[in-house]
Amino acid sequence: MGEQITEHQIKMFEQDGAICIRNLLNDAQLETLKIGAHKAMSIAPTDPGMYYFKRIRLWQKISQLKEICTESHLPRIAATMLRTKKLNLLYDQLFVKDTTMVERTTWHNDQPYWPVRGGSALSLWIAVEDLDASMGTLEFIRGSHLWNAWYQPLIGSEHGTIKSMPEAQKGYIPMPDFEAERDQHEMIMWDLNAGDAIVFNALTIHGSTGNTSSNAIRWAYSIRYAGKENRYFDVRNIPGHNIDLENPALKTNDPLDSEMFPVVYQTT
Repeated sequence: MGEQITEHQIKMFEQDGAICIRNLLNDAQLETLKIGAHKAMSIAPTDPGMYYFKRIRLWQKISQLKEICTESHLPRIAATMLRTKKLNLLYDQLFVKDTTMVERTTWHNDQPYWPVRGGSALSLWIAVEDLDASMGTLEFIRGSHLWNAWYQPLIGSEHGTIKSMPEAQKGYIPMPDFEAERDQHEMIMWDLNAGDAIVFNALTIHGSTGNTSSNAIRWAYSIRYAGKENRYFDVRNIPGHNIDLENPALKTNDPLDSEMFPVVYQTT
């Protein structure tokens, strides 16, 4: 079980920007996650046209998901990977990709969409059911987090394809066409069993294959954590940012500690 992280795993995460941890959740935790995930599907998104990206901050509504995000060993795992003594929960997100979603989710990195600056953040992307590339697994550009590239957030469709590409704002650069540049980069990906997870840096460039299976639904649950060094950053004027992460209790350069971004792990 993935309760203990080795120094080798941390170094691979720091080098590659993404690693796979097998059996991150035990059977009981996986069952808790499945119950919570199915409950989440009954919650109507605020904007039906963006259902794929609106299933976020579920831990605030569903007890089983709060347990996984805040009361399990996962905060400690994330803190260990980030080598930080304090960890804030940013948000959680449920991705359900059915067989109508055959387009790939476009290449991007996550942190430019978030109101978080000043340090490293990561995602734990957990397979709720077994999945492989035919169902829409994640694909990463190895080492791309080390570029420290803040790509202009894209405005996406409900399927994760590009709806529009805003002009790059100050401090951001345009997103290259990585699909056309595949031969210039080393891509990494994994098939996952239920309970396995991919841990990846919030600046690692990644995308997702479409669900081209005939009848399988891809269920994945992602938890985003930020380390002690991070501060809040007001992104309201940046096109494409995630408006559901705006925190009215905070202003730029404030610590993240708040009801919306609670401290879930701390050590001396």
